[in-house]
Amino acid sequence: MQGILLIGHGSSVAEANRGLHRLAEEIRRRREIGVVEVAFLNLCPPDIPTAVLTCVKKGVTHLNVIPYFLTDGVLLRKAERIVREEVENFRGMTMSFGRPIGVDRRIVGVLKDRIQSALAQGSD
Repeated sequence: MQGILLIGHGSSVAEANRGLHRLAEEIRRRREIGVVEVAFLNLCPPDIPTAVLTCVKKGVTHLNVIPYFLTDGVLLRKAERIVREEVENFRGMTMSFGRPIGVDRRIVGVLKDRIQSALAQGSD
């Protein structure tokens, strides 16, 4: 069974973490893949080992890991290392690790909207 694990950085501010949970819920609602879990690299639960175990308990045999990071870097490599170590603990489980969000024309459109909003507020 396929599963998705969304990994975010994590924050000590609970509201900052809720966005990733809402994103996971939206993916679940679309019912494209049966299991969609969230994990955080730092500062808040669930951590990556806990989320991988949750996926295993739900019957996931191939874990599609999607990093919710803007850029490639040390945090992304750390998250991938932790996931790989955890997956190795479960016989027969495989994984794929996606790319960070990065510079994508769709993100540029969102940023353009944010810039326009900021400029409009600044003209008051």
